[in-house]
Amino acid sequence: CFEPSLDYCVLKMPRWDLKKFNRVSNKLGSSMLSVGEVMAIGRTFEEVIQKACRMVNPSLDGLEGEDSNIIAEDADLEAELRVPTDQRLFA
Repeated sequence: CFEPSLDYCVLKMPRWDLKKFNRVSNKLGSSMLSVGEVMAIGRTFEEVIQKACRMVNPSLDGLEGEDSNIIAEDADLEAELRVPTDQRLFA
C-alpha cells in the first residue's frame, strides 16, 4: 500500500509585475494587490524558496549566492532591506 509523505514544506510567493507600468513606485504597502502568486512544494524551506524564486523570475537560477544584477552595485544594503519592495529578497 502506498503511503504519501507528510513531511513537506509549502511556500506561496506573490508575483509583482510593477515594471510594466510607468511612474509606479516599487515600494510595497499593506493595501497592494499582487498580480498572482506561485506555490512551491518541497522537503525543506531551502528547496521551496529556490523553486519559488525560479518561478517568479525565470531568468534566475534561484538564490545561489551569485550577483543577479537585480539590485544596483552601489545600492545601500541596509536601505534595500529596510524598505519593502518587490526586489528586497534579492538584495
